[in-house]
Amino acid sequence: MRRPLWVDAAIRVLQPVYQSLASVAASRSIAVVRRYDAKVRDMAEEVGASAAVVEQVYRAMISAFIAEELNIHAKLTQGASGSGA
Repeated sequence: MRRPLWVDAAIRVLQPVYQSLASVAASRSIAVVRRYDAKVRDMAEEVGASAAVVEQVYRAMISAFIAEELNIHAKLTQGASGSGA
């Protein structure tokens, strides 16, 4: 019966660590997005396309891919938790 107490204590201790890791990951993600935005804008300008339009299309495409990956992950997670394993 002491296990729930240990789990609660571990969560309290590790929560700041997880938040710190999440902020590091988020800042890296922002840097990656900015780098790709610049690359996409440069490519658009090289072929004479509107950099603003190409960037918006690129962002919409990436958002759609991320949404699809999250849907697939949710289905796989639900399937794994419902398998009785």
